[in-house]
Amino acid sequence: MSEATHRSRRAPPTALRARPARRGRPNASQAARLAEHIVQIARAMFYEEGFEETTMDAVAHRAAISKGTLYARFPSKADLFRAVAETQVEQWSDAATQAAPTPPGTPLATALRLYGTSILAAACSPEARALERLVAGGGERFPELAAQFEAVGFGRGVALVSALLSRDAGPEDTPKDAEMAAKAFIAMIMGWPRGEADVDDLARRALYVERAVAIFLQGRSQW
Repeated sequence: MSEATHRSRRAPPTALRARPARRGRPNASQAARLAEHIVQIARAMFYEEGFEETTMDAVAHRAAISKGTLYARFPSKADLFRAVAETQVEQWSDAATQAAPTPPGTPLATALRLYGTSILAAACSPEARALERLVAGGGERFPELAAQFEAVGFGRGVALVSALLSRDAGPEDTPKDAEMAAKAFIAMIMGWPRGEADVDDLARRALYVERAVAIFLQGRSQW
């Protein structure tokens, strides 16, 4: 083999060799998908292992990301748990809204019964009860988690009902304080599971919603 042929088969100079493409920073859509992926992984682990036993290292490993990537988005386990709780509550709120369509013109009593029933269905689901137990367990070390979980769920319900009370009101029955009235209604609805031995008794649940709506509407002059 000639010297020229030998040189032609040598590897190209370093400057000409193909280099791996640099990975740029994720765009907004990619970042959102990554955060959603992390939250889904963390939610499964919190349910399976509990708050105390779930570690950030384990979450990063199962999510197939670096610890740096995880901590850049969720600086602590409390922050990650808060994201799990908020995401779950938002999903339940969206499901409750879709399960209780109340187009304009729907009688208020009917709309409130639909909302009350769908909110209780979400609050009494096995997933909601499991998350509530997790919040209670984590609340021993992070008491603000329990308060925030309560505020997120309560706040979404208040926003839904407040908008409903104001939507179809005429000049003479416009609520003086729709938000306060909505808080009273949501407090009645969400308080039911705490005093019941069997939250899966659908007939008793429906009866409670019916009576709560009736009591609420009887006090309409005070809104």
